[in-house]
Amino acid sequence: MCVDSKSTAAKRDKTASATTFVVACRKAPLSSMTAVNTIKFKNVSKVAFSMEYICLIKKENARKAEEAIRKDFDVAARQSVAMRDLVALGLKGDGIVFYITGTDEGVAKCKDLIKEFVIPSDAKVLEQAKQKIKEESDKAAEGMGGIFNY
Repeated sequence: MCVDSKSTAAKRDKTASATTFVVACRKAPLSSMTAVNTIKFKNVSKVAFSMEYICLIKKENARKAEEAIRKDFDVAARQSVAMRDLVALGLKGDGIVFYITGTDEGVAKCKDLIKEFVIPSDAKVLEQAKQKIKEESDKAAEGMGGIFNY
């Protein structure tokens, strides 16, 4: 289950006294929604929404960038960080892809911490890398669903 403000799966009802979220219940691939539930939260003062960032870092700087993120225990280390080699993803190029998802504040902090290590890269390659990382995540979720009959 995922609450995501940036997708069509989550909508905030600003007219009601309670905050309403539409949450996608997922079975099979994460990219396909099978049912939609509405959850109401009363007296919500702060809700963390999902944001994502993807960049390319030289292999020799990947460890330093990862350590920079992990050292910030309060915000940055709590974000989801996927690191994959371009070659391992079946893409041409040299470097490690950092795919960071989390709260707006957390992703912005991660972005700031690793900005000195980021190298210029082709947007198409980064988009392909992002899709492959999401596919891996979907396949892993499908496997776990099969184990627990989800």
